Amino acid sequence: MTAKAKSNRPLAAILIVYAIVFVATAVAPRHFLTWLLENLLVFVFVGILVVTHRRFGFTNLSYLLIAIFLCLHAIGTNTGYAHTPIGDWLKSTFGLRRNYYDRLIHFSFGLLLAYPLRDLLARAAGLSKRAADWYAVCLITAASTVFEVVEWNVAEIVSPGTGPDWLGAQGDEWDSQLDMLVALIGATITVLVTWGVDHPPPPKRPALPTPRPFRERRLIHVYLGLYLLVWIVAAIDPVSRSDWLLENLLAITSMAFLVLSYRRMPLSDLSYTLLFVFTLLHTMGAYYTYSEVPLGDWAKNAWNLSRNHYDRLVHFVFGLLLTIPFADLVRARKLSRFWSLFLPAAVIVAVSGFFEIVEATVAWIVSPELGQAYLGTQGDQWDAQKDMGLAILGTALATLATPWLARWLKGKRSGAVARK
Repeated sequence: MTAKAKSNRPLAAILIVYAIVFVATAVAPRHFLTWLLENLLVFVFVGILVVTHRRFGFTNLSYLLIAIFLCLHAIGTNTGYAHTPIGDWLKSTFGLRRNYYDRLIHFSFGLLLAYPLRDLLARAAGLSKRAADWYAVCLITAASTVFEVVEWNVAEIVSPGTGPDWLGAQGDEWDSQLDMLVALIGATITVLVTWGVDHPPPPKRPALPTPRPFRERRLIHVYLGLYLLVWIVAAIDPVSRSDWLLENLLAITSMAFLVLSYRRMPLSDLSYTLLFVFTLLHTMGAYYTYSEVPLGDWAKNAWNLSRNHYDRLVHFVFGLLLTIPFADLVRARKLSRFWSLFLPAAVIVAVSGFFEIVEATVAWIVSPELGQAYLGTQGDQWDAQKDMGLAILGTALATLATPWLARWLKGKRSGAVARK
């Protein structure tokens, strides 16, 4: 038997096992439309595994983990995640307030699929072990984020007005955030447990040019000085001091990271320009609280909108403006064209989802009143999904524009050199 035939055995085994479980759970599902919608992405995923297995074959352990997750998912689609017998048994046995099988699946998504993703990133993208670990967690979080946005759109189409109940939220107002959180925890556990597993060494990449010293980056000095001035003015008398402090925790942490990491990871002038614009918009939102920014109130009155949409604008701008700085930060230009475009966008989506988790945690721990002001949901039950969706849209547009922008900047630099 040839080596290629042997290499196809794990994939054949996973397909056979999954086919048996799938057929068994496809018989008389509780709701056929729900079953079909829950399996659409699985059909696509399995199809991709089959089509690409000759170009890229996962390890046997990766195929096993994928098979376990697919079987757990198939069981949930048969009865609906909120009505699975396993979840009902856990609920009655341990006195739980809801059927937690859906939460188990989200946790398993991170726990079981982080390792195959790390396998893919190390071998196909050529990332180092540390980078593959970090990006695997990011991709799990990004996939969870996209899934929550897709669920929102499907729920509003299939069951408008009763979407959360149709999705099986079971009255949990933080259902989306908790689903993303347990997926993140699962992926983190897998990365920590398999930390000692070696990856093949990544291919050598050309070294980046030596960065200019900070003292010569006059544009950065201007941006830093202006930002500090605006920040100090906004800190004098914000509309809500408590909300302002909470909004600035991540901003201050991010600013400190950029300063301390400059020697190792300096960004381009374009990246610092985009960061400067975004920080000004965020500073304005923190000063007024996002639900009360005058610009948003003006737009609300001018166009007869249902709410102040300034927070939506900032989430969209987050994806639009920060994709290029993230690409700079993770040195995506060392990678192939596909990965250099895909990974920064995935990081943006992951950070957007992680921010919603942090927001929900603050609202849940600190106080309901302060949490709602911090979140600025303004009564919108799909607030988190819409925020994440706009961030995804923003990073998608930025990713599509990046190749064109790179060619334009290259032509501009070449023209400047020719004139000299």
